[in-house]
Amino acid sequence: MNPPIGFVDIPGLECFYAASKDGKIFSYKGSNHRGKIIAPYTNKKWNYVYIRFHINKKTKVCLLHRVIAKIFIPNPFGKKEVNHINGDKSDNRSVNLEWVTPSENIKHSYKIGTHKTSKLQIETARRLGMSGVGGMATMKKIYCLDGNKKILFKSARYAHEKMGVSHQNISNCLRGITKTAGGFVWRYA
Repeated sequence: MNPPIGFVDIPGLECFYAASKDGKIFSYKGSNHRGKIIAPYTNKKWNYVYIRFHINKKTKVCLLHRVIAKIFIPNPFGKKEVNHINGDKSDNRSVNLEWVTPSENIKHSYKIGTHKTSKLQIETARRLGMSGVGGMATMKKIYCLDGNKKILFKSARYAHEKMGVSHQNISNCLRGITKTAGGFVWRYA
């Protein structure tokens, strides 16, 4: 059986499945032996669309956008990730996909506003005296007590550069882990 018009056999799954540029998957198995378009499913945590391939009583699960990109998008530079150009992870048309490096993928997510800040990034920003949400961090002002004199800094990192005191030690003092850092008492302004 030949795939329907607009569908191309999926390499390694020929005679079982075919894909189209509009992000659909065709299974040669189906009612009345005519085959059918199979429904993908969405991972609720990450919102990516997956497809299940069933061959010889084994199931193979793949990201739909990667399947479509491998077939329809040239990758002359061997880039490892597939980016959704419009940021919509459910839009798996080949015109919405491109091969990118991990760095390009992250930069694109910031550019279009889809980047999600991880708990690790939030904790790191907090330790460096920064606050904010969604990667838009702002620095917290701090000061050090030198006798009766307060010296104000725009961040722990800036204080480190100006005073030569480790920013980690300043952060520890700000969080109450140590009483002083570099012979100074440090507080948030």
